[in-house]
Amino acid sequence: MAICSLCRSIPLPRLPELFWSSRELAPLDDIQRFYLDTTRSPADEVPGFPHHPNFDALSASAAGCNLCGLISESVCRFVDAYQKAHPARAPYLRDGDDPKDGLPLWLTRRLDGGEGFLVFVHSQSEACAYLVSGIGFCVEDDSPAGSIFCGRPVDEEPGTKRTLDQAVAWVEDCSETHAHCDRPEETLLPSRVLDLGCASRSDNVNLWEADGHRGYYAALSHCWGQSGHFTTTRASMEARKRGIRMDELPKTFRDAVVIARRLSICYLWIDSLCICQDDPEDWERESAKMAAVYRNAHLTIAANAAVNNAAGCFVRRPGRRHVPFDFVADNGKRIHLLAFGIPLEQAVSTERRVRMDKEPLSRRAWALQERMMARRILHCSTDQMYYECNEEFRSEDGFRAPGRANNGFPVGGWGSRHTEEHSRWSGTVGEYTRRQLTVATDKLPAISGMARMCAARIGAEYVAGLWSNALIEGLGWMGLGTQEGVHNNVPTLPRHYIAPSWSWASYTGIAAIELTGPDVSTVLDYHTSPAGSDPFGRLTDGWVRIRGPLIPLSIVDIPDDVSRPGRTSMRLRTPWGAPAGECPSFDDIYGCRPQVMSLVQSVQSLMPLFALVLSQSRVNADFYKALIVAADEGARPAMRRLGSMGLKRDMLGEAVDNPDTFTTLMLV
Repeated sequence: MAICSLCRSIPLPRLPELFWSSRELAPLDDIQRFYLDTTRSPADEVPGFPHHPNFDALSASAAGCNLCGLISESVCRFVDAYQKAHPARAPYLRDGDDPKDGLPLWLTRRLDGGEGFLVFVHSQSEACAYLVSGIGFCVEDDSPAGSIFCGRPVDEEPGTKRTLDQAVAWVEDCSETHAHCDRPEETLLPSRVLDLGCASRSDNVNLWEADGHRGYYAALSHCWGQSGHFTTTRASMEARKRGIRMDELPKTFRDAVVIARRLSICYLWIDSLCICQDDPEDWERESAKMAAVYRNAHLTIAANAAVNNAAGCFVRRPGRRHVPFDFVADNGKRIHLLAFGIPLEQAVSTERRVRMDKEPLSRRAWALQERMMARRILHCSTDQMYYECNEEFRSEDGFRAPGRANNGFPVGGWGSRHTEEHSRWSGTVGEYTRRQLTVATDKLPAISGMARMCAARIGAEYVAGLWSNALIEGLGWMGLGTQEGVHNNVPTLPRHYIAPSWSWASYTGIAAIELTGPDVSTVLDYHTSPAGSDPFGRLTDGWVRIRGPLIPLSIVDIPDDVSRPGRTSMRLRTPWGAPAGECPSFDDIYGCRPQVMSLVQSVQSLMPLFALVLSQSRVNADFYKALIVAADEGARPAMRRLGSMGLKRDMLGEAVDNPDTFTTLMLV
């Protein structure tokens, strides 16, 4: 295929690195703006290999050069996105009659370490660079360069022999060469598994009571969907044991059977079939073991792209254009490559690839611990197949990243002032509460596996999603609204008891455990009542006895803040400090001011509101973190959390100075 002399001259192994100080992703994935590090890349120098002088030249070359054509397709998408996002500045992208009026294109290495290059335009007037295209390289299966270029063409149909052979190669390579991955060995099988008929060579499968037997098994991580569930119940248990025809199984289950058999794995665990769904005792007992089920599985098959069990693991992928491209190596050998376009958000961010947060399965709360606990995972995703283990994360088209998703727990969120493991838990809570649960009462069970593992690392008692050695910090979690829109949605109140009001698990939106300063209040005692035998699972009750400053609050009605449409300007004040008070954050109210005012006034007309001061700010000693509390409506004398707020030092009077004046109360 035709390639222009300019593209033929690209020094692929020696392309320069992009030196940048910060990156801005706004407002769309198709607009990636980089501010250059001028200490390493002077502003008057082109920080890359020069390509075409402007978009017009690229477009003209695309008529006869397939690689330029591939780049031009991405550039056109970028221009369209830029014009929609910045209509007033869009003329800066237009090429004039003089090529100098246009924006020159230049190339650098890929930021994710993959084979290929990135294409930028440099806007000196804005002192930044825009990413306009990402190009990756792969080779055919029989290419002599297969040991150098690990990427292969991605088939639109994912269930092909080549795709399954790739999965086998990944698992075998991991098993044989990865020092940090567990060596394959027969493990104790879960209580029930699907026998895939390896011994009998039957096409059908059957549910089998493993009864202490050992072996290799795969586990399926999947979205159930809203209807048509294929499950095991007390009524269907014996029939499932006698046999299940393959054509009875939903497509996702059938595809998982095909993958497991291709990998010579004889047993498969699927939650909806291996746990009796209408037997509460069986469900509690087996769901408590789920973390161990995924941790001990030889492989976890993640049906990332399937919105329900009917969609399948093998979901047709978007078609890719592969452009033949001959490259002459330094030793003079000619290598036949295939070039393909990379989505811009993937081209610049390893994290975006690894998180896969746009996949249906990544929006499912149960799937977080299923992924974090698994030893090795085959991700069947929308665009291609990925493999993840303790040593690496890799894709069919050649992307590779060391390690796995933060070594088992998401790190980040708001951190902790206690230990790194507390910080990991804070990040886990932030990620977990962004996800969806079909059954509200699964809030604590769906994270119980990670909690059980984290308990051993933290060395503390688990208290309704918090930790006994960091309770004050944990009690101060902040509600950030729902996934669809933080500021304009009202999280729904759970119909059934989930957790005490002071636990983030009682909140249906996104929760963040903040990094705080020194404690002001002290937890004297605490108690939780498990619904069954699992202390990490469902609860029926919970309380914390705490001693600290308890300060009365009153509503301050001030005019709407027109500079922040849709945000409440209602404030709460104490008997001291500025009359304007501070803005509260009520856990179940993220809406317009009239909603907030009406609800809070109705609550305050029935019961007084108080601020329970928990701790100092970590960044400002004159600022304090407090809970908004009110009397509980139950029979026992107690209070419940309604929200949180920050209080300036002058709003506290002498309330935090004398512990003898502190109040002891029970939070439920």
